[in-house]
Amino acid sequence: MTIQAGISNGTDVALWQKDPGNQPTGTVMIQWTAPNQMDSIYAGDNAFNNGEFGYNNLQQIVGTWTHKFNDKIYTATEGLYMWMNDAKTRPTNAVPFQSGSFPVKSGYAPEWGILNYTMFRITRIFRTLSRNNMVARQNRDAPARTSLRSLV
Repeated sequence: MTIQAGISNGTDVALWQKDPGNQPTGTVMIQWTAPNQMDSIYAGDNAFNNGEFGYNNLQQIVGTWTHKFNDKIYTATEGLYMWMNDAKTRPTNAVPFQSGSFPVKSGYAPEWGILNYTMFRITRIFRTLSRNNMVARQNRDAPARTSLRSLV
C-alpha cells in the first residue's frame, strides 16, 4: 500500500493569479495493488481547502479501480464527487471570469461523475478502447465541463 500527501497553491490556478482559489490546497491519496497485480484501487481526497468560490477551486474526492482481465483486456473505473462552496451566478471582482461557466443558483454547487475505460489489445502495437461516462450537477442548466447533458 502506498500513501501520498501533498500541498499546492490551488487547483488550476497560477501562483501569481489573484483568485480566492489561490490558497494552500491539500491532497491525500492511497493506492492498493493486489498481490497478483490484476486489481488496484487508488482513492482519496484529491483537493481540499476552504472551497471558497474561485476559478476552478474545486474540492474533489475520487477513487479509481483498475482490473486486468487478461493480457488483452483491462479496465479502469473512476468515481468522483466535486463541490464548491458559496458559488456565484455571475462574475465578481475576485473572480471576473470563469471560462464562460457559472452556476444558475448561488450557494453549494456539487457534482459527481463515473467514468470507465475498457481497453482491448488487438495486436502487440494496436489497441482500442471504449469510454463510458455519466455526470450529474446540482445546477442543471449550468454549462458542463464535458459535452454531456446533466442527468439531474
